[in-house]
Amino acid sequence: MQRIRNSAFLGSVHSRFDRTVNVQCTENGELYTIAACTIDNGPNTIVIRAGRLSGLGIATGDRVYADRAMLYVERKLAVSIADAAAWKSALPNYPLDDRRLRRNLIAAKAFVELEGKNGGMKRAAARDNLFDAEVSKRLEERSSSLLFALSKGDTAGARDHALTLIGLGPGLTPSGDDYLLGLFTIVNLPNSPLRRYRPLCADIANEAAGLTNPISHMGLIKAAAGQVRESVVELLRSLTDGDPEQAIRCLKAVLNIGSSSGTDIAMGLIHGLELIAQHRWR
Repeated sequence: MQRIRNSAFLGSVHSRFDRTVNVQCTENGELYTIAACTIDNGPNTIVIRAGRLSGLGIATGDRVYADRAMLYVERKLAVSIADAAAWKSALPNYPLDDRRLRRNLIAAKAFVELEGKNGGMKRAAARDNLFDAEVSKRLEERSSSLLFALSKGDTAGARDHALTLIGLGPGLTPSGDDYLLGLFTIVNLPNSPLRRYRPLCADIANEAAGLTNPISHMGLIKAAAGQVRESVVELLRSLTDGDPEQAIRCLKAVLNIGSSSGTDIAMGLIHGLELIAQHRWR
């Protein structure tokens, strides 16, 4: 927002979808997102009033620039930030007394089992699609190995197992990436016993550059620094401070992310919280 106000933002359209346009900044190479109003707040994202962005003729490579608090995509879209409110990802503390969290976690896990999307981290039935079932099996095996390594304090092993997840699975942001995004978020919770693994998350995210697509890679970079979408933050707040009904309501919003991305992220969050609760590291 400061770059736009100072007429200092310059970039080009990296990719475009029905409700989002991703812009790559010339200065730092990061991806920024112009999102329709049906998308929640997130890192490097400006949410505009439009319901969708398709039909504007925006194309990959279009020039994006700022001029006096306005962001332009060629002559196809002009966005004013004059009345925009800043949003930051502020994760809740891992509670000193986690009994409420444990109860909410049981409800959330059961809901994902019932309503989560199959085929990614949630295993698909072999009778439905053999390929999907095999991918899910590998995701489950590799994520279990990662969690075991973390529980034993095996940083090198955790790194190796995490890297085998990157780029694995269906979706624009592969399931393994989305799972790691959820797990990285738990590592970054204030007071989390897993916070000692924050440098490991950053290393894994940096190494992901050549293993997955730029959109997914940027999500991992941000999650490794504790920056995630508002719906994920609200889910964590409801798990730590709310009741099961609130947790399920917020979980539904996360499960609606993408095709299987929401389920994969939710499973990363749940497994990370379970890892803390089960091992009582504090």
